[in-house]
Amino acid sequence: MLQHQKERLIFKRALFMQIRVTCALKWICAACAVALACSGCRVQPAEARSGDTLSVVFYNVENLFDNEFDGDEYPEYRPNATNWDSRMHRIKLDNISSVIAAINATVVTLCEVEDRDALGQLKSALGQKGVDYPYSAIIDTPAVRATCTALLSRIPVSRLVAHKVSLPNGREGRLIFEVGLLVAPSVPLTLFVNHWPSKKQPESFRLASADVLAAAIASLPAATDYILVGDLNSDYDEFATFTTFGHNDTRGITGINHRLGTIVQGGALSTRPKSREEVCAAPFPSHYDLWCDMAEELRMSYFFQGNRQTPDHILLPPSLFDSVGISYLDKSFDVFVWGGRLLSHGKPLRWKTRGAEWKYHLGEGYSDHLPIVARFVRSPFCADFQEPAIQEPPQNGETGWFDENICGWVASNDAVRIGRDTTAPKTGRYSLRIVSSALKKNGTAASCVVSPELRASKSGSSLQLYVRGSAKITFRTRIAGGASWRYHDLVADKWSSRATYRQVNFASWRPVTLAVGVPPGTSFELELRSAANAPLDLSIDR
Repeated sequence: MLQHQKERLIFKRALFMQIRVTCALKWICAACAVALACSGCRVQPAEARSGDTLSVVFYNVENLFDNEFDGDEYPEYRPNATNWDSRMHRIKLDNISSVIAAINATVVTLCEVEDRDALGQLKSALGQKGVDYPYSAIIDTPAVRATCTALLSRIPVSRLVAHKVSLPNGREGRLIFEVGLLVAPSVPLTLFVNHWPSKKQPESFRLASADVLAAAIASLPAATDYILVGDLNSDYDEFATFTTFGHNDTRGITGINHRLGTIVQGGALSTRPKSREEVCAAPFPSHYDLWCDMAEELRMSYFFQGNRQTPDHILLPPSLFDSVGISYLDKSFDVFVWGGRLLSHGKPLRWKTRGAEWKYHLGEGYSDHLPIVARFVRSPFCADFQEPAIQEPPQNGETGWFDENICGWVASNDAVRIGRDTTAPKTGRYSLRIVSSALKKNGTAASCVVSPELRASKSGSSLQLYVRGSAKITFRTRIAGGASWRYHDLVADKWSSRATYRQVNFASWRPVTLAVGVPPGTSFELELRSAANAPLDLSIDR
């Protein structure tokens, strides 16, 4: 666990504290390359990208069965055959729905869902947690054995197509699920949800799925915005590993890398994953694997026999990096670990069973896979980069009250990271992002001193800001150097003399007015306090 925490800390530092010169050079190179490689790609101000965004998650939920006997269940999920009963089913359903509720994505794509009954129960469990998905889709035909791919969405579903896969052994593979979504009038988006054959089989089985998927993509109109998601049972660098593990029965050809075009093909030492610019410049099929957005040592959504693996993918075509329709929000890809709650000793905290031939459920854990998430925006693609942390003095010409206030925002705990986030600010070029896996006790995560000229109202009695993200928090204020604090309950929008920590899950920017109640012309201290053992990922904009 300590090792994984160190790795996550490395990732956060890479995210928030990149060296300015290196970032600037990378940004300039990326911007130029994209402009050359993709017709219509251009870098544009962050303000232009602060409109509608949507998030897409893929999650292999590891055998989400209901508690009814249908005949196709795995032995350990046959009701009352072992101890899979209403109680175990309720625990599993609550655990999985809690993860999805915490992510709170616009579109949730899933695999290993038993059938439409199991999907309906998941929707109901999410509804009880206040997370509503009015649209859902699953194809659980008799040809589908045991588990299916599925989708939950806040965006209307306009089209469903099931693509059949014939495997080399003559049997049918898992269907590839094509879903048309209507993000807005005249703004369509297509998703392909996959669950390719496992590595109990050689690569020819996954190649069969890849061939069907590539054919389905080829039939789409030119420049269609689409996203490939799923458990492909292939690593992002499968070309480099599948020979070692004895899966190569295809003369070196892989489904993910070769058929879907995610690599630059060269000699043994020059074959490598494509950069985003190379994806845009290459002929069809060509896709960018979002694992390449993450530091190599952090790439993991599954752990098998001592190996960190990346079977779960979000792959993007050149059309997600152009200036039309939907675009990828740069550097938004992440593996969701819920503040470490989905991990055990650095591995996914899977649903636990005991026994070999007959497995008994222990009522603990989530899934053997971690969810992966990416965000998208209805505006041209912008190659972006993260600026350094805010503790340094502002540079010439920079604006924003995070720099202009008396002493700037500072982290108040070693477990907290603070930085500028340029991915989707509400105003200006960046917002403030405050991240922590969890504080050991209730305490201040970040603080600043606000000068009179920075308040929203001319009377100097209030401060207007915007908040987005997930946390269990309270704000508190006092006159600079004063003795007593006033606490603000963000949910109830009221003040008191004692702290009330409330969970917030704001998927979009939420306006907050802090009536700080200090005399005009007086500076005041503002602190963001987080509850103990609660993950914190909050963005604040002026």
